[in-house]
Amino acid sequence: MLESWGARVTSATSATALAAVSNGQQPDLLIIDYHLDNNVTGIEVLHELRQQPGLHDLAAIVISADPDEVLREQAIAGQAGFMPKPLKPAALRRLLKRYLK
Repeated sequence: MLESWGARVTSATSATALAAVSNGQQPDLLIIDYHLDNNVTGIEVLHELRQQPGLHDLAAIVISADPDEVLREQAIAGQAGFMPKPLKPAALRRLLKRYLK
């Protein structure tokens, strides 16, 4: 979906792969699932990424199929957007516009 909107997408399937993929890159936005491998959360990975030089202000959207309001609150507390799955294109576009000023 993002590529059809003209975005360049780099993907990773685990927290370890994300760290490797992001090394040296400065993405405009990170969309990350809340539930990752090895009981690591997307919010924890986001926090680690933001410790890297040049990524302190990394814009992020946390996604999850779990509709728990606590997850939304954690994302917001971590200064990230939150979007439930399944992703709705119109809602995703609105969040992208907000975070990619």
